[in-house]
Amino acid sequence: STIHQYQNLLTQINFWVIFFMNNKHQVIQDFNIFAGAFVDRSGERREDSAWLEQAAKSPDSRFVAVWGESCLVGGDSPYLVLLQRQQIESYINHEHLIFLGLFRGQPAFAVSIISELAPALSEFGEFQDLHSIGMALPHDEANLAAHARALVLWHQSQVFCGVCGSQTKQDSGGNSRKCSGCGKKLFPRVDPAIIVLVS
Repeated sequence: STIHQYQNLLTQINFWVIFFMNNKHQVIQDFNIFAGAFVDRSGERREDSAWLEQAAKSPDSRFVAVWGESCLVGGDSPYLVLLQRQQIESYINHEHLIFLGLFRGQPAFAVSIISELAPALSEFGEFQDLHSIGMALPHDEANLAAHARALVLWHQSQVFCGVCGSQTKQDSGGNSRKCSGCGKKLFPRVDPAIIVLVS
């Protein structure tokens, strides 16, 4: 019956809330990798076009390849493939390059690859969806990959302004967009969530 199903649902919720409260430190340490502060976002650099241009050309910078909803992953013990400029040069479009911040002390960028065919990067790894591989990656790399993937997908969904319908363009190093018509600035969504124990 509906009442029986509701009672079962409440029992399951109660179990997981109690489990989380009793193990919250371990749960956060083991599973909350996508919310960790592994990347220095370097917000002040987003408006510095000269610095961004220089960083994008630096041999020390690293690039996260994003194809569809997948990132480039390598190894039997999975790791996020961080490419050097010359390894992904043919896929870089400076108008669509996304500055992610400083990762392990070096500038990191997301490269959105628009192609129906798999990019010719198989010598470095294979493209895998974070839903299946994310928890197996080192925590800081999983965090960086999730950030890169989220921004790439957000940009692809915000090509036109929701106010006037004009085309939008990437702004602030890829961390926002600006309408070419009305000038409205668009920012990626933030969807906070909480767990509440009702007693």
